[in-house]
Amino acid sequence: MPKKLKKRRQVSTEEDGSSRIEEFIDYLFPEETQTTNLKILEAAYKWKKQKFLVRLAKKFGSISWVGYVPEPAAAAACKDL
Repeated sequence: MPKKLKKRRQVSTEEDGSSRIEEFIDYLFPEETQTTNLKILEAAYKWKKQKFLVRLAKKFGSISWVGYVPEPAAAAACKDL
């Protein structure tokens, strides 16, 4: 079910150049908000991956290879955390 949003915008008239504020109803559908959620999930995945890689680097005493771990291996290793 869409969410009802009451918004305002400034509208100028062409005849005399004056402006007025117009109120209107806009609808926000749940599908539109999912892109924001995906960005948050992507950022969380990157954070968790970086946290895992730093933990590995501390465990093995080297940070020179931290960026080298392939995506599937990092994803599989993160499941165990």
